[in-house]
Amino acid sequence: MNKITTLLVFLITISLQAQIKLGLDVLQESNFKMIEGKRVALLSNFASRNKTGKLTFDVFKEQNKFQFKCNFAPEHGFYTTQSAGKHIDNDTLDGIPLISLYGKFRKPTNEMLDSIDIIVVDIQDVGIRSYTYISTVYNLMTSAAELNKELIILDRPNPLGGVSIDGNTVQDDYRSFVSVIPIPYIHACTIGELAEIINGEKFMGQDNKGKDLKCNLKVVKMQNWKRSFIWEDTGLQWYPTSPNIPNVSAVRGMAVLGLLGELGIVNIGIGTTSPFQYIGSPDFKIVDFENEMNKFNINPIQLNKTSFTPFFGLFANKSNFGYYLNIIPTNYFFPYISFLNIASSLKKSNPELFDETKLVGAKQNMFKKVTGTKVIFDYLFGNLKELPSFAKDVEHFTKLRSKYLLYK
Repeated sequence: MNKITTLLVFLITISLQAQIKLGLDVLQESNFKMIEGKRVALLSNFASRNKTGKLTFDVFKEQNKFQFKCNFAPEHGFYTTQSAGKHIDNDTLDGIPLISLYGKFRKPTNEMLDSIDIIVVDIQDVGIRSYTYISTVYNLMTSAAELNKELIILDRPNPLGGVSIDGNTVQDDYRSFVSVIPIPYIHACTIGELAEIINGEKFMGQDNKGKDLKCNLKVVKMQNWKRSFIWEDTGLQWYPTSPNIPNVSAVRGMAVLGLLGELGIVNIGIGTTSPFQYIGSPDFKIVDFENEMNKFNINPIQLNKTSFTPFFGLFANKSNFGYYLNIIPTNYFFPYISFLNIASSLKKSNPELFDETKLVGAKQNMFKKVTGTKVIFDYLFGNLKELPSFAKDVEHFTKLRSKYLLYK
């Protein structure tokens, strides 16, 4: 590529960045025509903002085109500051009810939606199947289908891009709130595309009369977002979606190391200023691990030897030896394969960590739910000698999702 071509590509990318409009921006520019005169419930949190950074809650609160009745909030609460798994109570903001869908209820009750005409969803997903924002959208869609309510998705970018699909599909026995729909771990879809898949593939099951649930769904598409875009290409600022996802580097790190964190055998940076970007323990065998890792190509991940001391969490206030992960931004990124290579190398170099008798049942069960299968656990802790290939799962989902893609 010569200098002139490189400059042209750069200028085109900059131009597209300036033109990207989120679903929220498109709705605003239409003067809220789709929801004018309606009673509206919104699913949003602190990371839900328009392209200028204005909070969706404030955008809705300040208009006079419809009645903003309540704001549903997912795991981590409206302000995205509560730790994973923590029960969140209802609250109010500027006189508007903040209704938690990660507290007493994870699905709206009929009473909550009695005075609602339309549910609007504006939530920033991270592109990882186990992130529970997908499950909250799923539950809202199910309620909308059951009560014949309209549901509108204001679409947003997948920060991992729209190209690379990676990992196994969830097996039926392991569907749960952390793996609610049968898709690969890295799905390369926007939240709007996932909603279309849920609706079109009848993933919500049936009502009490045996009829397939399908909601009245509309997706307000983004403008000028491309599947090839990584987050940095969007020109948008990242706002924390949860306490340990303060930036996009943490999103990429979670995609690689989040599953290991469920086991609690190594620290993955939780309790440091770089969550999901470290791997280590006080007795980590660095040389042996590196020898095993040298057998794999894990581009675009760079492993840098280091020592770190978490200030809370696993091995808190102890020197941990291991690696800092630098993940070069790219849409050609297969984090699940990288996770499997890291886990395999860890098992061979630090076998004492993989003692099933020391792993409480809750961690075993959660690991299986998050991975969506028992195969990986059996490989790491049992007698399974080799992992099966998940290529067929990727191939199947790639074909399935092609019917629902909203962007090129």
